[in-house]
Amino acid sequence: MSAPQQPPAPYVPQGYELKKKKPIYTRVWFWILVVVIVAIAATAANGGGSDSGGGDGSDGGNASGTVEVTYTLESDAPQVSATYMTLDGGNIGQAQDNNVAPPWSKTLQVEDSFIQSFTLTGQMSPVFDGSSPDGTTITCRITVDGEVVAEQTSTGQYAIVSCNAN
Repeated sequence: MSAPQQPPAPYVPQGYELKKKKPIYTRVWFWILVVVIVAIAATAANGGGSDSGGGDGSDGGNASGTVEVTYTLESDAPQVSATYMTLDGGNIGQAQDNNVAPPWSKTLQVEDSFIQSFTLTGQMSPVFDGSSPDGTTITCRITVDGEVVAEQTSTGQYAIVSCNAN
């Protein structure tokens, strides 16, 4: 007795037929995906596609390709501490100024790029010797080219405040 014969691979039941797949470039979704990817790449190459300039054809920013970022802390406390972080063009930097008298301000020139992030954290420094009263309010502000892009206020003894702008 012989073993039953196996059908050749791939096995297709009787009455069915295999359909040949279309090439990927003949499908509609492929071309939609290509258009979306090209649009994203073109937007990124043009610096995000934002037009902050006026209708007169000027670029609206600084000719040097930089923007002016100002970090500001205001408080009724006698001293504050400020920690600020800047991400521009893929470079990140963080610095801290401790026990400074408010209002505190720091101005930086940073590269005008598609990827930017600015963070400021401020806290009131406690007064342990009783020489002056503790503060109750602290405000942080981030300004880019004269426009306020983030502002927060915190209240309470030894309050901490944080601002972030992208």
